[in-house]
Amino acid sequence: ARVNQPPEKGRANERIAELLAEYFDIPKSRVRLVRGETSKEKVFEIDL
Repeated sequence: ARVNQPPEKGRANERIAELLAEYFDIPKSRVRLVRGETSKEKVFEIDL
């Protein structure tokens, strides 16, 4: 996924989490970044 948010202070990661939550129609609190906080490769855990 690509986002327009800058990769500063976790803004881009936060935006990806928001998009995943919207896609799966779940609260953002159920989406968690597991690996890749500072990398281009991310692993998110989604609690469905």
